[in-house]
Amino acid sequence: MAIAISDSSSSIRVSMPRVYRDLPMSFQKHPGTGDVRPIEDLAAVKQSVRNLILTNYGERPFNNNIGSNVTSYLFEPVSPFTSNAIERDIESVLSEQEPRINGVLVRVYDKADENAYIVELQYNVVSLNIQVETSFFLRRLR
Repeated sequence: MAIAISDSSSSIRVSMPRVYRDLPMSFQKHPGTGDVRPIEDLAAVKQSVRNLILTNYGERPFNNNIGSNVTSYLFEPVSPFTSNAIERDIESVLSEQEPRINGVLVRVYDKADENAYIVELQYNVVSLNIQVETSFFLRRLR
């Protein structure tokens, strides 16, 4: 985002970094004001990535195309084929639906003895010029 400031004698162009804001999923209150404290920048992007991966198609009212099918794979037999399908689905949803990131690299390892998957995720946040590496465990609850 750029802001142009000008008067009759000169012109100044100031470049300001883009700030991302979102509401936290915990909805924690600010101790002073009692309002929900927003999350910003990197935390907002990380939360968005997590939400996109864990949201099923059709879960968001009036916007059925947002999300992925990752949770449906948790009811399939644990195998390298399912791991590859999860990788493709995560790469697809992030490249198509999250414009704030690029360079997505996903690795999924199956844990057949625990009926679960370990997901390792790397991506770059474009406007912040930060590389993020995260991993999480995917397992069905029942």
